[in-house]
Amino acid sequence: MINCKYGYYVFRTLSRKPSANPPLVTTLFFLYIMISIFFIPVSSYASGSEVSERFNNSNQSGQGWDKPAGGIPQKGLSLLDILIIKKSAEGGDPESQLIMGHAYFEGVGVLKDHRMAIEMFRKAAEKDHPIAPIAQYTLGAAYHDGIMVPLDFAESLKWTRKSAEAGYGLAQHLLAEMYKFGDGVEQSYTDAFTLYYRAALKGHPDSQYQVGLLHLGGKGCAKNENVALNWLRCAAAQGHQDSKEVLVELQLRSLYPQKRHRQWPLE
Repeated sequence: MINCKYGYYVFRTLSRKPSANPPLVTTLFFLYIMISIFFIPVSSYASGSEVSERFNNSNQSGQGWDKPAGGIPQKGLSLLDILIIKKSAEGGDPESQLIMGHAYFEGVGVLKDHRMAIEMFRKAAEKDHPIAPIAQYTLGAAYHDGIMVPLDFAESLKWTRKSAEAGYGLAQHLLAEMYKFGDGVEQSYTDAFTLYYRAALKGHPDSQYQVGLLHLGGKGCAKNENVALNWLRCAAAQGHQDSKEVLVELQLRSLYPQKRHRQWPLE
């Protein structure tokens, strides 16, 4: 990246009379402007300042526990990058469509446009491509949480289920949430546990936490405190705060077991 002080030096040089500016200096100035516009990163998809935590998680492909083919870059993109990706998206490339969906959502290199964001996500979701489950999950999360579009559990279920059936862990977790709370489906702890378990095996800490809780309460699965502790510890090892708090509470209970109080009046 060109140091700003050199740009200032060139600008100061050009501030003189035009006849005093050597052709080389003028050329360098315009090169500096072009490079500044097209090559300096304009934003970072990793920040996601306006994206909800659940929605932004779809950017984690290739970064953590769930790695389908392709993915979304976690680095700054220049305007030139955006122009190239936009052209590729218009040509039907699903990875470019997914990136442009996030670009339109956040206003990165283009005007913020939620309608266009949903359109890009939908086009990528409909493709027979390894990256389609990410776009499907993103649509499912958007309709489930009312992000960019009105809340619609039926539409969320449609896209989330497609992604979950393709094996995408985040979608499996979201679909489990829908079964747990009865969002657009009949409430079923058994189905919720099955889906949480699949995502937990992929290393998703939220799902590991839920599997632990369900084993503690015996909801949708056999009640087993030892198994529950193992899953809670797995989630806590990844920094999951709620799991840490439950483990502390369980430890306190074992150190100070509740005593059976005698009834009054005393016998």
